[in-house]
Amino acid sequence: MYVLLLARTGRGKESIQSGISKLIAHVKQQVPTIVECIGPDEIASGPALYKYLNKNQGFVSVLSEFGLRLASMSDGGGNGANVSLRRMILQLYAKSGFNDVAHPSVYSDKDKNVAAIPSPAFSILGESTPHTFYKNL
Repeated sequence: MYVLLLARTGRGKESIQSGISKLIAHVKQQVPTIVECIGPDEIASGPALYKYLNKNQGFVSVLSEFGLRLASMSDGGGNGANVSLRRMILQLYAKSGFNDVAHPSVYSDKDKNVAAIPSPAFSILGESTPHTFYKNL
């Protein structure tokens, strides 16, 4: 699931992160593994996301300033890491269903290979200002 909160500057968008942190801290007392449900808030590239998913098949990443991230991922002349991240986010959306599989990634350096991931559950909870988001959409 990809969810985005749009609000003007100074409206409390950062409460998403603090609210989730408070919820996790409370639930962690009864369910210590709940911390595994929160993924990274910075994802450097598609391969980095894929490797993380290979170790933890289901999580939500809270991504602040998503409009700026969208700009870097959609820049036609952008760097390869951002382009690969955009491609991976799109692929994972299509591969998240029951019995779907995100197929393996292979490299000439075998240490970088990543096995197939059955039914990956990668969710994004993003926040941005409307102006930045729509300008970069």
